Amino acid sequence: MNLNCWRPYTAVTMMMALLIVSATGLLLFLAPHGPEGRGWMLWGLSKHTYKDIHLYLGFLAFALMLFHGYLNLKPLSHYMGNKTGAGRSWYKHPLLWGIAIVIILAGLAVLL
Repeated sequence: MNLNCWRPYTAVTMMMALLIVSATGLLLFLAPHGPEGRGWMLWGLSKHTYKDIHLYLGFLAFALMLFHGYLNLKPLSHYMGNKTGAGRSWYKHPLLWGIAIVIILAGLAVLL
């Protein structure tokens, strides 16, 4: 079974889910916290509803990310492989940059 026909649908759906997750995350960050936030409503939706949307679309985005990785396993293995090539230095390796960026952002989140 050829799954390549699912690539554009997966990418677009994942992008839309991540945009909505980002928007609801920002909205929930700016919403009032504590007891005064219980009756908070925006555009007819409560804070609890926004949390549910954020959670379920986050699960969807995660599942689509795994499926997207599966669909693009060959290019990903090429990117992360040990094939540095003739003119490619170790510091230009995408896997090392990805690990470094995640460690830096996680460190900033812990420190701030």
